Amino acid sequence: MNHKDGLAHAYLQDIDADAEEELIVKNDKLFAVFSSRWGGRLVALFSVAGPKGKMVIGNPSDDWNWMEELNRYMEVPPNHPGALTDVGFEHDAYAVDIVAADGPRVQIALCNTQPHSNAYGLKKTLLLEQGDNALHVIYEPPVNLCPCMVEFGFSPDYLCLLRCGRALLRESAMAQGWCWSAGATRVWVRGNQGSADLWSRPYQDDFGHISCVRLCSSARQFQIAIGVETT
Repeated sequence: MNHKDGLAHAYLQDIDADAEEELIVKNDKLFAVFSSRWGGRLVALFSVAGPKGKMVIGNPSDDWNWMEELNRYMEVPPNHPGALTDVGFEHDAYAVDIVAADGPRVQIALCNTQPHSNAYGLKKTLLLEQGDNALHVIYEPPVNLCPCMVEFGFSPDYLCLLRCGRALLRESAMAQGWCWSAGATRVWVRGNQGSADLWSRPYQDDFGHISCVRLCSSARQFQIAIGVETT
């Protein structure tokens, strides 16, 4: 909230003191945290556009009092999955290549490097422009991974949901995707043009203060955008 310069930035930093570097992608509107060690997942996303930051993806205590390692995908019981979660490969390791670190647009490549995984070689290219309220992701699954299934968990204004409960959540379909709102915060996810029929519910029910959705694609390349709006 205190370090905004009008540009976009990407860098590696151990922000939670777990001895593993996280990937930070940010501009003046979004602050995103990725775990390359645990699935190349978007484990936290904050809106920083207004006077107060709002958490819209993730859970600041998703380790359940150290029942899990920090940022590790929790399966039993299922807990906040984050976003860009590759179904069946939630624990795979990813390599990070920051192609463009600072400027009007940053670009980062996350590549699955987990030995003997069917998702080995899966590539996620992250793009964030200065002043943009949406993070863009280009998926390139390996040939043997068909279909590719990706899950998302959203908690628009997590603090507000903690105080007021799930009754505050509102969900609606939109062109090629879904959106959720709580109070003055709205978060949405969109896929490729014409891919609305590929969206479905995950196998598990919604839990905690989040709502989940799954994208299933058989394309050799597809795009996803995650955006936040506050009023």
